[in-house]
Amino acid sequence: MGVQGEFTVIGYSSDAAMTDFINGTSSIVDGQMFTQATADMTVVINSELASYNDLSVGDTIQLSNPNAEDEVYELTICGIYEKEAAADSMMNMMSGFSTGADSANQIYVSNQTLQEILAQSEEASDSTTAIRSMIQGTYSFDSVAMFETFEDEARELGLADTYTISSGDVTTYEASLRPLENLSQYAGYFLIVILSIGAAILIVLHIFSIRERKYEIGVLAAIGMKKWKIVIQFLTEVLCVTFCALFIGMGVGTVSSVPITNQLLEQQIESMNSETLGQEERFGRSMEMPPQERNETRGVEYVSTISSGVNLVVMLEMIGIGLLLTILSGCTALIFILRYDPLWILSNRD
Repeated sequence: MGVQGEFTVIGYSSDAAMTDFINGTSSIVDGQMFTQATADMTVVINSELASYNDLSVGDTIQLSNPNAEDEVYELTICGIYEKEAAADSMMNMMSGFSTGADSANQIYVSNQTLQEILAQSEEASDSTTAIRSMIQGTYSFDSVAMFETFEDEARELGLADTYTISSGDVTTYEASLRPLENLSQYAGYFLIVILSIGAAILIVLHIFSIRERKYEIGVLAAIGMKKWKIVIQFLTEVLCVTFCALFIGMGVGTVSSVPITNQLLEQQIESMNSETLGQEERFGRSMEMPPQERNETRGVEYVSTISSGVNLVVMLEMIGIGLLLTILSGCTALIFILRYDPLWILSNRD
């Protein structure tokens, strides 16, 4: 792999990719940023590096390939930047105190300038001494769905599995939703059980209701009313009751769903925090884990409250489920109506 140099040259394809300068972590203190999308061999260096070497805007610096010292590149300083000490310390910790990772030794150029340097290095050296490079793409998306769509499209276009597409924001966001996802999963299981029990109860109630009204069914059939019309009459009555029950249920659910959900969500968060603390107590120290997993379990602000539990989509889903259960259970019970003989019903009224 060759020798690691003391400087890291970072090429940016656009101003939008320079997030440190956008969020205020870094800022130009002298000169200006290089022009994007041009290979003009201009660079931006750290103020500490400039101070130690008595450099200023307009000066020329020379960088050599650590694996081929006779391979030298001349670059002109167009700007000098400063970086917050806290952010610099965090970067050093994450990189194991690598010299090249220190912001004082990070030199910024346009991506075109960097590609020009790499191309010249490949021409001047062989595969073992050419300057090493690493490509890292940063993209901005409006939603998690767009991020996932981008990843799928990148894979379809031929992006190799050796490349990793990741987002710290998405990782933190997904970790913050873990208690809510657990609660949603439990609620889904509970809903399936309730619907199964409710459907069974509805079928039994309909059967008993029809058995109690057998004489009415016999009279209607005896005076010439078609059986399918009798079925529609009974089904209409059931649907009217269902609509009334749905409106009452949605009203009660709208009022009670948010506080109950927030209470259950709080219990989920407490359970997850207790589990993490219990694991660290069993280890007798903080657990060592991969960076991604550590980010998912530490320093994450979980979603602890919801502002609304019922909206138009939820209401339509509730109405649809209620009507489907009513129709299925009603039709199952109304089969008995089609099997009844009106003369037998009238002759056996008791």
